[in-house]
Amino acid sequence: MALKLAKRFGVPNIYGYLDHYPESASVYYTQGRQFVKLGVSILTFQALKNSDAVVTPLYGLKKAVKNITPNKPIHIIPNGMGAELFKPLDQKIARKSLGLDTGYHLLLLQGSLDVWVDIEDNKSRKSRLRKHLT
Repeated sequence: MALKLAKRFGVPNIYGYLDHYPESASVYYTQGRQFVKLGVSILTFQALKNSDAVVTPLYGLKKAVKNITPNKPIHIIPNGMGAELFKPLDQKIARKSLGLDTGYHLLLLQGSLDVWVDIEDNKSRKSRLRKHLT
C-alpha cells in the first residue's frame, strides 16, 4: 500500500528495516515457524527490492540488507537517547538509591535477548572481565 501511494504521489519510498523481521516474526510460533519465516522473508524481500532507499539503526542490519539488495542506498540512523536527560551521580549514591550493593562490580546489558542474539560472545567477555577485576 505504501509503495503504491509513494509512486502515485511521486515521493520516495523509504523502508525502515529496524529488526531482522523473518526471525523476530517467526520466533513466537511453535508450529509452522518455517512457514511464517518464509512468508515474512518474501514480504521483506519485496519491500526492500521495491523501496527507493532503506534506513536501519544497526550496521549488522545494514549488512543483511546489502546481501539482499546490494545496490540499494542504505542509511544508518542509530537508536538514540537524550543525553541531557541523564545526569551523572556519585556511584555509591546511585546504587543505594536503587537498592544495589555497593561492594561489587556490576555489569549491565541493555537490549533484548532473542534467538538471533549471539549471547555466547558476551558470556566469554564477562568471564574475562571477571578474571580481570578479581
